[in-house]
Amino acid sequence: MTLSLGACSSVGIETSQAPGTAASPCDSAYSAARIDERLSAPGNPLAVRYLALGNGAGAWNRTAASCPSRFAEGTMRSALALHLQAGIAPQLQAQITLPDAATQNLDNVAALDVSDTALKSMALAEDRAGFETGVLAARQVDGASLALSDGHRAVASRLISLQAPGAKGDPRQKVYDTSALLAAPNEIDDPATGLKTPVLAASEMNCARAEIAAIADDSPAAAKSGATAGKGSDDTAQVLANLVISRISLALQKGYPAFDAALFD
Repeated sequence: MTLSLGACSSVGIETSQAPGTAASPCDSAYSAARIDERLSAPGNPLAVRYLALGNGAGAWNRTAASCPSRFAEGTMRSALALHLQAGIAPQLQAQITLPDAATQNLDNVAALDVSDTALKSMALAEDRAGFETGVLAARQVDGASLALSDGHRAVASRLISLQAPGAKGDPRQKVYDTSALLAAPNEIDDPATGLKTPVLAASEMNCARAEIAAIADDSPAAAKSGATAGKGSDDTAQVLANLVISRISLALQKGYPAFDAALFD
């Protein structure tokens, strides 16, 4: 399927780029994402929308990784674009591969350029999601598996191990209150939106939101000494974007409401 997207150049996008200067990676990624967002809107030809959603998922991913203030928006919109593209794919007899949250890991990450506080918060979110997924797997909830549970807990363990040498404290509780999950066999009131949401979808989105909050609360001044050994801050942002996107993507696949009012504050 070959399409000309030359019309993209006619779409006006506001950036922070000064006249006569080269666009920053952030500006370039965000501009591309906004163009693809407009091309993917309902009313455009289906094939154009399909391609724009795929391109947009990548552009929003790059936006999350290169624009610190747009990490939340970039990760959410990247996962949403992939979800919408997957919905269109069957009509075009196309196939796409969505991020696999169960196999997402940090095994090859030597260090992350974030503070120990952020690492602990993310580890707590992953460990909680792992426990909740194990409970849901025991109840044979669709999509919940021991592999996914183990994946979450492996990421949590890795995050703790990436703290600065000599760091103390591990917030993981191993066992968490699941009374709300057990009281709702299929759906739960999502704490972020108040909407009825499938239980696994709510668990995955809560994990993603907690990680986004941890990253938002972090700052360069809080980054631990030596964190960039083996991993620069750009690499850190990309690793974390991919991790969060995989959690959001699974939440959407399992029925989390896929519209802006539910995804964005």
